[in-house]
Amino acid sequence: MTAVETAIVELAVPWWWLRVALAVVCIGSLPLMAGMVAGYRIRPHLLTERSLLVRCGNAMEVQIPLSLIASIGTTLGTPPRRPGVVGRALELGIGTTDVVITLRSPQQVPADESGATAEVDRIRCSADDPGTFVRLISDALSRQSLRR
Repeated sequence: MTAVETAIVELAVPWWWLRVALAVVCIGSLPLMAGMVAGYRIRPHLLTERSLLVRCGNAMEVQIPLSLIASIGTTLGTPPRRPGVVGRALELGIGTTDVVITLRSPQQVPADESGATAEVDRIRCSADDPGTFVRLISDALSRQSLRR
């Protein structure tokens, strides 16, 4: 969007000095956005044999033992303005919320970036490929139930 905004400013603003000032501001925000996107790429969700670590970049992460997951599925929703608890759900989505993880029982999780805690019974998060994410976790849940 910043590149589009820069082009629109170039076409819409008639004063060269204002175009230059606005272009510098718009282009200056590109490294900030690149850093934010990189934070989500280098800190993805992590599935182990016993737990699932869901993250929202550097802002928040929650480790969930697989034994606490009742169900997982895909959905389409709107993301929160920032990660945190909304109602009884921990919202970790960016872009759109793709995945809903329902817990067997309410759990204490970080409520926001400040470190306060809240009780939730579901977690909503995003994934680049929600279908594969859900399938991998469902497979891990099936393997775990076979071991019991």
